[in-house]
Amino acid sequence: MATSFKENLSSRTISPAGMITLPPAARHLLKFQKGQGKRIGFSVEKDKVTLYPTATDKRPFKEVSARGLMKLNQAAGAILKNGHKGAGKYLVKLDEKDGNVGLYPHH
Repeated sequence: MATSFKENLSSRTISPAGMITLPPAARHLLKFQKGQGKRIGFSVEKDKVTLYPTATDKRPFKEVSARGLMKLNQAAGAILKNGHKGAGKYLVKLDEKDGNVGLYPHH
């Protein structure tokens, strides 16, 4: 019998080096293949970082490892580190309608 667990999307932490780990549900929504990394599109907005399954000319890309490790750029890290519940705490919100993943500072 397989063990199941509920992912914690509401309290994630950024490493001191600016690395985050995308949870399995986010990798699934971003269309990762099992055991393979991927280039994903991302955008930095006023109060959030949005991740997209593909990069475009208007959206730069980030490399993400097969295990979901991703290095944030300075702008994205600064937004996510501004949460009120501790520096480096952020939330993951899955937008299944649009196929995007939003990263928000933990307020």
